Amino acid sequence: MLDAGCGESYGAEILAASAAEVVSADLERSVVERAAPPRPGARFEAADLQALHVGAASFEAVVALGVIEHMRSPADF
Repeated sequence: MLDAGCGESYGAEILAASAAEVVSADLERSVVERAAPPRPGARFEAADLQALHVGAASFEAVVALGVIEHMRSPADF
């Protein structure tokens, strides 16, 4: 599962409880570093969600909690 725009990662622990793996991504590296305490089944990465280089079938689900309003171009996302 991709937690797109994880911010402070409030959803990562909840998502990790039901997903085999959660990748939580946020544009701000400093946010990811603060949000990256070890959690089973979760990892954190700094990434531009509008320029992800992943295959079409890389994730079974994508969750974007509270991220759309922060996008430069939400329609592209």
